Amino acid sequence: MYDGKISTDKWFPVILVDTSNVGVAGKVHGDLTVYYHYEGTTPRVSYAPGAPNWVEAGGGEYWIRIGAGEFDYAGMYQISIACSGCQTHRIPIDVKSYTEEEKGTMLNTIYGRIGTPSDLGGGATIAFNLSDINSDVDSAAIDISSIYGKIGEPSDLGSGATIAFNLSDIDSSTGASAVEISSIYGKIGEPSDLGSGATLSFNLFDIDSDVDAVAVDVSLIYGRIGVPSDLGSGATLSLNALDIENDVFAVKTKVDTAIADISVVDGKVDTAIVDIATVDGKVDTAISDIGDVSSDIGSPIDLGDGTTLADNMTSIAGKTAGAATFNRTYDSLEALSDAESDDLSADVLKDLLFNREVTLRHINGKPQQVVAGTGLNQITVETTLDTDPGMTDFIDKEEIV
Repeated sequence: MYDGKISTDKWFPVILVDTSNVGVAGKVHGDLTVYYHYEGTTPRVSYAPGAPNWVEAGGGEYWIRIGAGEFDYAGMYQISIACSGCQTHRIPIDVKSYTEEEKGTMLNTIYGRIGTPSDLGGGATIAFNLSDINSDVDSAAIDISSIYGKIGEPSDLGSGATIAFNLSDIDSSTGASAVEISSIYGKIGEPSDLGSGATLSFNLFDIDSDVDAVAVDVSLIYGRIGVPSDLGSGATLSLNALDIENDVFAVKTKVDTAIADISVVDGKVDTAIVDIATVDGKVDTAISDIGDVSSDIGSPIDLGDGTTLADNMTSIAGKTAGAATFNRTYDSLEALSDAESDDLSADVLKDLLFNREVTLRHINGKPQQVVAGTGLNQITVETTLDTDPGMTDFIDKEEIV
């Protein structure tokens, strides 16, 4: 496996042997049939090296130069070289954006600007530093927000918004375009001096030291504040805070609505108070009027049906003087009027006047209580006739003719 670089010519060794694996010499570029193709299903492409790109070293060993116009992408390429009397020679090439030498040079440049990583336990590289910090964070269960509080929230530089992705993106960007460290700082911010120095490496070292110093088991924190419950979004403090904020907003909305409703009710109450005052005035007027009426006619008394004006009117309309009881159906003026208009025919009147029975007499034998008529037309007549002058014959008669 050989390394190549995008859009860059590079020499690759070629060995041409016969079927007996004996090197074949004397082959020139015009004797060759050369193909190359990119990884996957990309079809083969013919390549004519020309005299400047084909050199014989001797004993069947040659060099071919290829890449500037052929290696368009990073990835795997394969070259095949065939010629008469020789076995086909194939060369696999891993084409990259930069060679390992170039990356090493760039890395040394970066270390020169940000400082050489310290050994935090796993080794003195940025990768080991990150691994050590990750282990410490896992063991201490420190919320990443405490780290971000010191170094700032990572931005998404392409791969993701984490420190590891940021460093990977920075490394790729540096390798891909040889960006000056000032451009890197333009993306991630200028490191502050957290204690050891104002470089990324020193920052990582200080963060690691802080995490080691704190080394607080999250259970101790939860022992003081309680384990977060799932309030809807998840069982973490930050999600709890989000849910509480949402709940408070919802309650505020309901309170605002309730205040608006109360305002409407308050207006209606004010209107009702005015209405009550108006009714109260009318009641006062009515009471005054009743007082005036009472003053004019006197307070009602119980005439038999009750102590109100209506009861008095009922008694006045239908009760006969001195009667112990009163029957509205038969004794009222309206009943008598109905009886007069409907029932008191000549025959009925005759029955009332002449069909009578003396049920009680005076001490001298004269009639005192007489029952006349029948059924609903029956009446009882009380008389005071006894010895008045001129009435003796009338009283002695048992009939009026």
